[in-house]
Amino acid sequence: MSEKISTGQFLLLVTLFTIGTSIFSLPASLAAEAKQDGWIAVIIGIGIGLFMVWIFTKLGDACPQMTLIEINIFAFGKLIGSFISIMLVFISLIAVAELLFYMGNFMITNLMPETPIEAFNIIYIIVVIIGLRLGIETIGRTVEILFPWVILLFMMLVLFSFPQIKLENIQPVFEAGGKSIFRAAITFSATSHFPFIYLFMIYPSLVNNVKKAKNAFFIGTIIGGIVVLITTLLSIAILGEAQTARFQYPSFVLTKKISVGDFIQRIEAIIATLWIFTIYFKMSLYFYCGVTGIAKLLKLDDYRSLVIPLGMIVTALSFIVYPNTVYMSKWDREIWIPISLLLGFVLPLLLLGIAKIKRNKSAM
Repeated sequence: MSEKISTGQFLLLVTLFTIGTSIFSLPASLAAEAKQDGWIAVIIGIGIGLFMVWIFTKLGDACPQMTLIEINIFAFGKLIGSFISIMLVFISLIAVAELLFYMGNFMITNLMPETPIEAFNIIYIIVVIIGLRLGIETIGRTVEILFPWVILLFMMLVLFSFPQIKLENIQPVFEAGGKSIFRAAITFSATSHFPFIYLFMIYPSLVNNVKKAKNAFFIGTIIGGIVVLITTLLSIAILGEAQTARFQYPSFVLTKKISVGDFIQRIEAIIATLWIFTIYFKMSLYFYCGVTGIAKLLKLDDYRSLVIPLGMIVTALSFIVYPNTVYMSKWDREIWIPISLLLGFVLPLLLLGIAKIKRNKSAM
């Protein structure tokens, strides 16, 4: 019996996948590109994300009950389809290693500088491995438990930050120009929306109500986008665009400025806990897609035997994937965005077009 998740669980997974690392590090990239108009770029990026969700739902209709691996082989044939699938799987595992580095680097930079990064990466991947060994249904139930805490922590961040807002920091509006704002919007979508293609290892085949899941896909994208929008707006409105762009984790710096009376101060743990939750689910989904993708390509009945060895591999990769934070920023800006555009925008359009043509021919 195959695993299934509910529509509500899928909505929450889409929401947290959208938020992912964006709530922590993305405001810096947006402010660097679009200055004080970075929040406008998020709004445009949400529109791009909704367009991509529309493409993905149409692809799901054209290839019902197929996973991403099966869609690739159906559209391009066994040889080319398998090659594309291998490339997608490889990049998903690299993404897991990158996320592990993000988490470990943040912990040793901001919270526990005397603890080696290896300790954080190993502990975190163990939790991810446990989740995947228990299955996607368990991950779905876990997100139902933790999502209310994510919302509560986020609301606390917004509430306590509100008195620090300086509206002059987001003025004048549209000063950055259309090109800069659009480039920033693409940066947002490359992080949060184009990777939705990996959700095709779950949608529509593992969701128990595909019709309702379509709406859940759209709603999750909007909710996640709103969270990123508010975080970006707060960062720029409180820190200013120059400081937002300068700090690697501006939303974390934001919490250091919170001061309500003499008893609510320095609540960095709020944003740290929030990020630990969101990055866990994004990492778990990337890892699930990579592991199940390899299992599909190797025609294995169960992916669980691959979880531990691949977990060890991505942990080792996390120590070498980024030599330093300067390399990380350059990779994310110059390499990841084109890769994300190719795999998360161009590829789904090709898959949808070819699938439609093949379905029409078979119906004749």
